[in-house]
Amino acid sequence: MLAIASLSPASSLAQTAAQAPCTAVSQALLSIDPPGGWRGPWGLPVAALDQASQSVVVIDGDGWSPATPHAAVEKLRELRASQGLQDAIGKLTDDTWMFSIRRFGQSSLRMAEVIEGTMHCRRFEFFDISPTGASAVSAPPIVGANGGTGFCWTVSAYAGEVAGTPAFIVQSDGDDVVGLSITPWRDGQWQMSCRVTVKFTPQFEVTERYCSGVDCAAVANQALAFAKTIDRGAALVGDANESFRALKKLAEEDPPGDNLRDLQGTFDNAYSEFARQSVMIPVLVDGETYLGRIGHAALGWRISPDYLFALYKKGGFGLEPIAAVYIRKTRDKPLSVTIE
Repeated sequence: MLAIASLSPASSLAQTAAQAPCTAVSQALLSIDPPGGWRGPWGLPVAALDQASQSVVVIDGDGWSPATPHAAVEKLRELRASQGLQDAIGKLTDDTWMFSIRRFGQSSLRMAEVIEGTMHCRRFEFFDISPTGASAVSAPPIVGANGGTGFCWTVSAYAGEVAGTPAFIVQSDGDDVVGLSITPWRDGQWQMSCRVTVKFTPQFEVTERYCSGVDCAAVANQALAFAKTIDRGAALVGDANESFRALKKLAEEDPPGDNLRDLQGTFDNAYSEFARQSVMIPVLVDGETYLGRIGHAALGWRISPDYLFALYKKGGFGLEPIAAVYIRKTRDKPLSVTIE
C-alpha cells in the first residue's frame, strides 16, 4: 500500500521555499547551451552553469591562494581573523598555512579550502567578515554529515551563489547522473538544503584506433556498438563457436596485458589500462572469429567513463593483439532533472 502524507499549507510553503534554489538551477540546466570542454559541454555541470551567460549560478572558481605560508598568515592578519579562526585554519592546514580562500558571491561569507592528494580530497573552514574582523562560522550540515571528509575525486564543492543567494554547492559526479546539493546562507546561518539530480544523455565517440592486418573501420564500428550495449547494462552476445572457445582458453592460460600500450606503444591516452570488470567476447570481422576484450578505461585506481576495446588472434603459442580502440563517453544534453 502506498501511503501519502498531506502537508499543511505552512509546511507546503516552507518546502517550496527550501526547493527554490534547486528549482532555479533545474530551469537553468534545461535552458542553457554550455560551451564544449574536454569532457563535453556537460563534463563539469557546475562550471557549465557558471559559464553560461546570465546564469543563476556563480562560483568563485579562482579564489585567492598564497604564494608562501608567510603570505597566508599576512592575509589572515589583513582580515583581522579572530584567534579562534586562526587556530581553526592552522588545524585545517596541519600548520602549513597553505590554503585557498573562496567567496560566496558578493557576500561577506568566505571558505578556506585545502585540497590534498591524488584524490583531490577537500577540507574546509568557513568564516564571515564583519566590520570588526573575520570569525569562524559553523559548517553547512552536509559537511558535518560527512564528518568533514568524503569530498574526494568525484565529489567536489564550491563557494558561490544561486539566484543571488550565497550557497555551498556540492557536485556528486556519476557516469550519466550528477547530483547537485545546494545549501543557501541567509540571515547569518545555513538554511535547509535541496538537491537536483540530473540524468544526461550519453554520447560515444571513437577517438583513437590502431589495427594490424584487419579492417580497422569495421573493428572500430563494432567496438562502438559494444560500448553502447554494455553501457546501458545489456548483455553482450556473439557467436561463441569453437574458434572463440580456443582463443578464450589461451586467454585464461596466459592472460593478455591490461595496458593498451602493450598493443600500440604510441597509444596517446593516459587512461590506457583495462579496469577489472572487462569482459571477453567473440568478434566476427570479415568472416573470421577473433577474441575481443572491452571494459572501462583506467589509470591505476582511477576508472574513467570511457571504454577500451582490444582484439586478439592466435599467434604462435598464445594470443597476438591486432587492434586497439579508445571510445570516449561524454554527456550530451540533460535527459531528466528532478528536485528533492
